[in-house]
Amino acid sequence: MNAVRRFEEYAGAIVTGASSGLGEAMVKKIRDEGGDFPIITISRSEPCFHYPEYSNKHVSCDLSNAAAINSCFPAIKDFLDDLRLDGKLLLINNSGVGAYGDFPEDDFIKLGSMIDLNVRAVVHLTSWLMPYLETRGGNIVNVSSLAAFQPTPYLSVYGATKAFLLHWSLSLGEELRTKGVKVLAACPGPVRTNFFRSAGFQRRLDNVSGREPDEVAAKILLSMLKGKPVLTCGFVDWFLAVLVSRLPLGWIARLSGVTLRRLRLNRFKEERR
Repeated sequence: MNAVRRFEEYAGAIVTGASSGLGEAMVKKIRDEGGDFPIITISRSEPCFHYPEYSNKHVSCDLSNAAAINSCFPAIKDFLDDLRLDGKLLLINNSGVGAYGDFPEDDFIKLGSMIDLNVRAVVHLTSWLMPYLETRGGNIVNVSSLAAFQPTPYLSVYGATKAFLLHWSLSLGEELRTKGVKVLAACPGPVRTNFFRSAGFQRRLDNVSGREPDEVAAKILLSMLKGKPVLTCGFVDWFLAVLVSRLPLGWIARLSGVTLRRLRLNRFKEERR
């Protein structure tokens, strides 16, 4: 990625959902590329990676809970107050979950928790950090999905949360365009993480066309450093995003439904095994 020089501009980073998968890969990629600034991670589980030569801090927090987010702000503030004054700030909103099946895919409490984590927590944390971002300058990376570009039957709530992130990121980026803060909506297709199993898939979509987390992390960080507003990973993802924008949404919903219906599973049978 050859981003060492550009990473020198940053004083610190806040990363959610770095205990595994794509979030973990992004922290590792920053470190491997010479980003030596302090990083604070926020998630329920503490990341297992170790970089003793760098300053890393973890705050245990259930980001689907508004009160829990409020309770971790003092620790984040202490982290920010210790950063050098002449550097940019990086915020990576990566935490998210999904659910596959007929609506309601799960009980409403679980769906509400998904909306809280995928949408409200991102807006909440970004809003609280905005004064620091505007003062220092920097970047916001919101991890959306290729699903954001189209209706997604059987992933209806998840797809809608990612569509929110895409449109909100683009709107926020325009608002902040003259304030020294760049916003990237990262919209990767399938990534080889635990997402599909957690969402209720028996068959892993990422085995067919998914990319490794390290590869996607590198693309996201490079796009962020270049100041791009949207990222789709590779020609196929870009082509699909363009294609669905040219067709009537009703057609896309029908085609998506046919495709996703074929991946249908009985999650509960597997759980009883």
